[in-house]
Order: sequence, then C-alpha cells, then structure tokens
Amino acid sequence: MENHKSKIEQVKEIIMNTKQASEIWGLSQDSVKRLCRQGKVASFKLDETDPKSPYIILRNQPNPKKLK
Repeated sequence: MENHKSKIEQVKEIIMNTKQASEIWGLSQDSVKRLCRQGKVASFKLDETDPKSPYIILRNQPNPKKLK
C-alpha cells in the first residue's frame, strides 16, 4: 500500500487542477479553464465525455499570462 501512496504523491507533484493553476499563475479559474479549452496550456479532461469533468494540468509549464 505504501508503494501506491508514493506513486500517487509523485503524480501530484507534476499535475494541478484549475484552482491551483489560477493561484500559481495569477489568473481567474475561468481564464485557466478557457486556456485549457483553447489548447494553450498542456492539459486534459479527466473524463472527455463529461462536460463537468475537471481539467488535469501539467504543473511545470510556463505561466501563460507571461507568454502574451
């Protein structure tokens, strides 16, 4: 069981959700979701068939706010 927890923690280190991204990047959560939909940040929906499914965002990528 410890090995599974360790792997989950490793995954958590490289991904974030839209709330975390908005706090890190200084953007609103809606802006982060829009950037995800537009493909301007590395992300994917947890369940592509569910419109309410959350985005999973790669943590170590440039701040899109600074790329403008």
